[in-house]
Amino acid sequence: MLVKSIVALPLIFVFAGASPAFGLEDCPGVTLGKSSPTGTTPWVYSSCKVENSTGTTEFYFVIRLNSDDTIQSVLNAGTNLTPPPTGTVVELGPQDGDFGTHTKDMGVGYTGDCTEVDDAKGEKPAAVADHTYCGRVKVASGDVVAKATFNGTTFSDYSIKHGAAQATQATQVPTLPLFGLGILVTLLGLFGLRKLRQ
Repeated sequence: MLVKSIVALPLIFVFAGASPAFGLEDCPGVTLGKSSPTGTTPWVYSSCKVENSTGTTEFYFVIRLNSDDTIQSVLNAGTNLTPPPTGTVVELGPQDGDFGTHTKDMGVGYTGDCTEVDDAKGEKPAAVADHTYCGRVKVASGDVVAKATFNGTTFSDYSIKHGAAQATQATQVPTLPLFGLGILVTLLGLFGLRKLRQ
C-alpha cells in the first residue's frame, strides 16, 4: 500500500480552470456612409448597438469626420444613417459611462487594434491625411472599437469590432512541492514506526 501511494504521488496534477479573456470580433454590416441623405461628411458605422449607460436607449457606435475637419467617435441613434446599417443587429449592452467615448489620432502606419486607447475621452483630433484614428467605448463584454484611416477626403481601411468572451486554455501545473512533502511524511512515518518497534 505504501509503495502504491509513493508511485501515485507524482501523477497528481492541478488544472487551473478556464478563465474568460476578451477577444475582438467584427461587427456585421460595417458601412461607409453619412449622417443623413443630406449629410456631407463620411461616417463609419455598423450593426453593433450600444445602450446608453442607464440602459434605456440603443445607439450605433460611429467614427466620423466633422464639418470642422476633426474626427470624432460618438453614439448615434441611427435614425437617418444613409445607407442604413445592414446585417443582424448585435446588441452589446450598456456603455461604461465612467470610461466614456475616446477618439485618438494614432498617426501613420498604425497596426494595432485600438484597445489601448484610454487617454482621449471626449477628444476630437484634427483630420490629417494618411493618419489612422481609433474610437473606443467599453461595454460588459469588453471593448467596442472603431479604426479608420483618413485619406484626405474620406475614410479607407476601416473596421468596427466588439469584445467577445473567450475561454482560455486550462493550464496544467504539476504539484511537485506536494509530492516532496508526501515523500517526507512517508519517510518520517516509516522510520518513526521502526523506532517504536525497537
